[in-house]
Amino acid sequence: MKKGTVIAVIIISLAVIGGIVGAIFFLRKRSMGGFDKNIVYVESVRSINGLPIGNSSRFMGIVESQESKGVNKDSGKTVKEVYVKVGDVVKKGDKLFAYDTTQMEMNLEQLNIDRTGIVNNIESLNTSLNDYSTQRDKAKDQDDILSYTSQINSTNSSIKEAEYDLSVKDLEIKKQQEAIEKAVVTSPMNGIVKTAGTADADSSSDEDTDVDMDMDMDSDVDDMMNSDMYNTEEDSTSNAFITIIAEGDYRIKGITDEMNIHSFTSGTKVVLRSRTDESVTWNGKVAKVDMEPKTSNSQSDYYDYGESSSNYNFYVTPESTDTMILGQHLFIELDYGQGEKVEGIQLPAYYVVQEEQGQYVWKRGEDGNIVKALVTLGELDEEKNTYEIKSGLSLDDYVAYPDETIQEGDPTTTNIEDLPEEEDDESGEFEESDESDFTDDSSDDESFEVGLPDDMEDTIPSELDDSFDDSMTDDMEEVSDPGQSIDSPDDQSEDE
Repeated sequence: MKKGTVIAVIIISLAVIGGIVGAIFFLRKRSMGGFDKNIVYVESVRSINGLPIGNSSRFMGIVESQESKGVNKDSGKTVKEVYVKVGDVVKKGDKLFAYDTTQMEMNLEQLNIDRTGIVNNIESLNTSLNDYSTQRDKAKDQDDILSYTSQINSTNSSIKEAEYDLSVKDLEIKKQQEAIEKAVVTSPMNGIVKTAGTADADSSSDEDTDVDMDMDMDSDVDDMMNSDMYNTEEDSTSNAFITIIAEGDYRIKGITDEMNIHSFTSGTKVVLRSRTDESVTWNGKVAKVDMEPKTSNSQSDYYDYGESSSNYNFYVTPESTDTMILGQHLFIELDYGQGEKVEGIQLPAYYVVQEEQGQYVWKRGEDGNIVKALVTLGELDEEKNTYEIKSGLSLDDYVAYPDETIQEGDPTTTNIEDLPEEEDDESGEFEESDESDFTDDSSDDESFEVGLPDDMEDTIPSELDDSFDDSMTDDMEEVSDPGQSIDSPDDQSEDE
């Protein structure tokens, strides 16, 4: 076989090998997402219509009573009977619990005995005082007169002390009588019993049981709110024997973190949205913000703002409480006008791309891929920074935030979790791994090796190996570099 033929065979063989290597490179690159199209996240025009910043942040809240009163138990008394239980509806004046009056009656009897002793002592002192006065009047000796005078003064002092003791004892008796008469404690207002102690419970064992008035909500929300859902800001009722919360006149207690606390000030307008039916909303205003942080507790806080974050409570007064339920969980949103009826399509301005040939938005096409859609703009609402879209979009369309990486034909998704995670290597260059599938050891070894993945070995035609070996066995020596098999023009001229 002529050397020219050998050279041609070598060139063809190298081209085939190069093609295989390129195919392997392409398949590996595609498997790593290098050639995948950019996935574009799109949002419903209907959901963002009229909003100045797209979907607004939501905060968690719970419906609670405006007023809460605690009825304390006298630590020196024993509760004989409790007439109410948690969840009972009570009216002002209804019986709550009664003290055991047995000990109080015994104490009253002892007080009366003590009082009798004081009265008798006063009478005795008055008798002595009269005697000293009589004796002094009869005395002739100056020393005797001085002695009786001293005794009279001392007796007068003793009488005044006894009279004071008598007045104190009378007050004790009066209080004891009133305590017996008021052994039955009544409700100070209309409301619902939130917590109730038990008979024979002392102040150290009055473990209150919160009213379980929650709907069947997510457990991560319930755990936080149930820990203090009905306490007042000052927690003044937390140790009361019985706690009553007022019916009606609801307010909403919300929670936020230090990143958003300054968004809430007294008078800030908010939208309250039902968690179970987001079409049900109420309007309200922030009435108070607690600037003292409540340090986050992963077990007690219903919303985790981070391991080291601090939570803050704020309170909203709703304009209406119709259909609200005590203990109901709500979403709280800053009011950007999302509760107002929007005429037509009002799209946030940052969705619109301005070009010389016109304005367009990125929207999802009929095939599910992103396309440019020319739109006709109306007036700009400078307050909300939204454009009126006169044509080119409908409420049923989905649009994407403009990004320089978007290209027409890219696939779209409405699930943000479908977006690929950012890779550390943003250059897009192909990096050789530690265990590279492609090795070129020609500078050190005597052969040129092309390593292939296990699943690609069977794809190489066996005829290629046979033809390559047969054509080179007789006329060609083994070379250390594929380039050495190609003769230079000088070599070719010498052969000729």
